Amino acid sequence: MSKGTQMINGTEYVYEDQPYWDTKKKRGAHKRVYIGKNVNGEFIPNKKHLLQIELDKAKENIQLGPVPTSQYLRQFYGAVYLLDQIGDNTRVTHDLKLCFPDSYKQILSIVYYLILESSPLHRFQKWNRTHKHPYGSDIPSQRSSELLASIGDAEKMKFFSLQAERCLETEFLAFDTTSISSHSELIHQVKYGKNKEGDRLPQINLALLLGEQSGLPAYYRKLPGNVSDVKTVTNLLKDITFLKLDKVKLVMDRGFYSADNINSMYKNHYKFLIGGKLSLSFVKKKLDSIRTGLASRKNYYPEVAIFAETHLQEWPYEETKPRGGEQVSEGRRIYIHYYYNDQKATDDRMRFYHELDRLEEELRLGQKNPENEKKYDKYFIVSDTPVRGRKIEPKQEAIDTVEKNFGFFVLMSNAINDPIEALKIYRTKDLIEVAFGNLKEHLNMRRESVASEECLEGKLFVQFVALIYLCYIKKVMDEKKLFSKYSMQELLDELDIIELFQQPGNRAHIGEITGKQQLLYEAMEVKVPT
Repeated sequence: MSKGTQMINGTEYVYEDQPYWDTKKKRGAHKRVYIGKNVNGEFIPNKKHLLQIELDKAKENIQLGPVPTSQYLRQFYGAVYLLDQIGDNTRVTHDLKLCFPDSYKQILSIVYYLILESSPLHRFQKWNRTHKHPYGSDIPSQRSSELLASIGDAEKMKFFSLQAERCLETEFLAFDTTSISSHSELIHQVKYGKNKEGDRLPQINLALLLGEQSGLPAYYRKLPGNVSDVKTVTNLLKDITFLKLDKVKLVMDRGFYSADNINSMYKNHYKFLIGGKLSLSFVKKKLDSIRTGLASRKNYYPEVAIFAETHLQEWPYEETKPRGGEQVSEGRRIYIHYYYNDQKATDDRMRFYHELDRLEEELRLGQKNPENEKKYDKYFIVSDTPVRGRKIEPKQEAIDTVEKNFGFFVLMSNAINDPIEALKIYRTKDLIEVAFGNLKEHLNMRRESVASEECLEGKLFVQFVALIYLCYIKKVMDEKKLFSKYSMQELLDELDIIELFQQPGNRAHIGEITGKQQLLYEAMEVKVPT
């Protein structure tokens, strides 16, 4: 929770800003809880805050430790132990306990199950018999549905806010969306839309924020399936305001580009890095003036094998004042990074020629696709004669116009003036694609099948929490180069076979740990269990 001060009758009082869900207004809100005052530069806590500090210390000093058991148990524990430690490192366990004091252990058990088994929840009973886990008991299908439906918006927003506080002030937050198909007719936001994987089922869209340095997801939002990427940014900016993130920095691909979105980020004083469009008039004009000299030795950066050049230009900022409706138009400083990549040029050309081949074949066979009518007219001249039959000629001028931009691309930022720094940060956006892959493949989110809107909301939240663990594991595995020896599932499976033994009248103890397993714990920066 963020802190602030307020002068009241000449005294500087200190308060904590606490988010909560306003049930009447159906939106997030904030309240101030005063914890003391500043006297001559020194913070003096009030009695209520002192009592809370003492309670927190008392909780930390409670030694839970292992206790004697009354039954024989032999369960797998090694991977669960790893997840326990990650939960402590990321403070996920702490934050879940604050937000869901009565059900956080059940939520954690479902999260662990999704990570280790990648199976439907109705198989939890079998996993419960063989594994030690936070809740320690079975969660039947009916109970899991009730649990998911009980996860409310207020608790979720509090969790997001707590996790967002730990975002590094210096890191950019990557933003992207993905589509998730669903057969359910009971979910209001399931709509037909542009599916990013070509699935023809109705869908919902999921927007995700992920830290480019920490590699951890910070926030998600469910969207109707027919909402385009470019329209999601406005609500994202409102959500960020509620989360009270300081010094917001966003990185997005060009699918989110629009003049309104750029203006909104300037208006909110957010830093941004976004893929730009070569068709923008001021970008096109500058590119035409530097095109021939961009791919020269002075602009070559061998560490990324690319040509780059940066120009400080003026963004045509526009804003309508809320009071009076006054229209403000002024120039804002923006760095436009221009890039040229030989390999991209070749790939762009081959992709374009394959498309032209396909279009020409459709014309030759008389099997035209109505969706391609504009492309037929743009790139070909078709004539039919009784003697020679059908003649198809390319419109070379139109083709040349498209080809001249092959290999070129631009990034736009109001914060980064170095083209290679901008490119490296932009490429970390790929982390979010990996995160979406983990959600769909590892956590079974490719097609959601739930009985109600409430269950979907709860399931998405549990899958999001599981994603935090998976992203943490991936980041450490990348840093320690463990992917050369293990997949993520193989690493978890290797640790999962470590057993925990319990006997009546004795304390639980860990089974044998091999040298390989010990090295894996150490590589994951986790203390070896004893």
